[in-house]
Amino acid sequence: MPNKVRRFRWKKSGEMSAPDLVRSCGEKLTDRDLWRQFQERFQGLIFTYVMRSLHLRHIEDDVMDIVPDLAQEVFVRLVQNDGRVLRSFKGTTEFSVMAFLARISASVVQDYQRHIASDKRGAQVIPIDYMKAAESSRKKSADAPEFDYSQLSSIVAWIDMERVVASDPDRKNARRNALIYCINGFESGEIAQFPGFELTKSGVQAILARLRKRIRNER
Repeated sequence: MPNKVRRFRWKKSGEMSAPDLVRSCGEKLTDRDLWRQFQERFQGLIFTYVMRSLHLRHIEDDVMDIVPDLAQEVFVRLVQNDGRVLRSFKGTTEFSVMAFLARISASVVQDYQRHIASDKRGAQVIPIDYMKAAESSRKKSADAPEFDYSQLSSIVAWIDMERVVASDPDRKNARRNALIYCINGFESGEIAQFPGFELTKSGVQAILARLRKRIRNER
């Protein structure tokens, strides 16, 4: 099976590439069919990145309550200001789409953390922009199907793996590999190609083998 299909498992034969879909949505903000495709192909990935950002920032709020809202806020960020963020996308690969969505998701979580930190300090004033975004989110989600919470199970499972990953000698790469391998279904060779890993296919396989052994020992 071609790598492009495997990296985005939900891409159907004959559909446009991930970068082209992102650009098309930016150019045609009101095209319902394009946005249906965008949601079908990228919603799960956005939820993954939101969950990961929450975990990395040690935010322990009720996941079932806040993740759908934050994921919806990612969509709001993409379309606000006449789709300026979407139109700024210049990538040409699926990796560039992943990095793009990860960056927007991390930004949303960062703003959420700042907001709750402000609340904890006793601030009672909610920024007007935040309220406008929330209202826009509610309006835009009116026609969107509800999120299938079964998608969260694999994401939460990865978080449970963190205590195993933390004990691995190569913790940094082990954590990244576990996320991509377990959540997105990438194979070792594909993980090795991911920008920033600086690992060979055999190196990735060695890390995954150590993780699998540790998981078995934990049972």
